[in-house]
Amino acid sequence: MTDETWERYAWMAGIVSIVLFVVATFIAGTPPNPNDSVQKVFNYVHDNTGAIRWGGYIVAIGIVLFAFWLAALASAVRRALKAPSGIVTLVIVGGVIALVLALVGTAIANVEVLRIGELGPSGIHFFFGLGYLIGAVGDFGTAVLVGAVALAGLRGAAFPSWLVAVSGALAVGFLVAGIGVATFSSGIATVGLVVFLVWALWVVAISVLRLTGSQASAAT
Repeated sequence: MTDETWERYAWMAGIVSIVLFVVATFIAGTPPNPNDSVQKVFNYVHDNTGAIRWGGYIVAIGIVLFAFWLAALASAVRRALKAPSGIVTLVIVGGVIALVLALVGTAIANVEVLRIGELGPSGIHFFFGLGYLIGAVGDFGTAVLVGAVALAGLRGAAFPSWLVAVSGALAVGFLVAGIGVATFSSGIATVGLVVFLVWALWVVAISVLRLTGSQASAAT
């Protein structure tokens, strides 16, 4: 299998991973804010145990697929820069941080439903907040990832100017969402959700650009 072939599959895997992430996010309905009452958070988890449990599995599958996408992105950036660069390292490090913390957050969410009887309302509320904080920390890793793509574009990598601009704006957005490490503000939680959805479109956009580009190269 050539590099071009496996990367084509990796770009498609990235699109599938985004579909899985979005489905898992909303499979149990709109989640409560981390500063909502103990009872509201408990009721949400109690009423959606099955959806949350299997949503966690869906996220884990998505993370596996996204790892291939991340590897393809790093390879594409390395080729585009035509020289060794720390930007490639930033792509990898940022992506790995985000993926690892997403796995940890998924495990915490599933502990809530698998041990709901032992934890009780207060325990569920605590772990729900902990999961939110871990997600907010992960925002910094994603900021590094998208920021590195913006830097690669500014250095001459083969990304359109609009994607470079969106990548830079997304990096700032994730840094704002990362304020969630210091507050359970519902406003910051909403910002985090919106930035996540824009990032999902960003991943799909890069995948489509690379897929259509590789097909055009193959045709010529």
